[in-house]
Amino acid sequence: MAILERFAQPHQDYYHWQVTNGHGFITEFDGEKITVTEKI
Repeated sequence: MAILERFAQPHQDYYHWQVTNGHGFITEFDGEKITVTEKI
């Protein structure tokens, strides 16, 4: 959650990235920003 809060584009607050057990995000990182491509 902290990493996504800091680097994700578009920016969202810390608790926006909270997921339930066994879930998460598929992301891409270009060296400067993280792009969430899918929520699983």
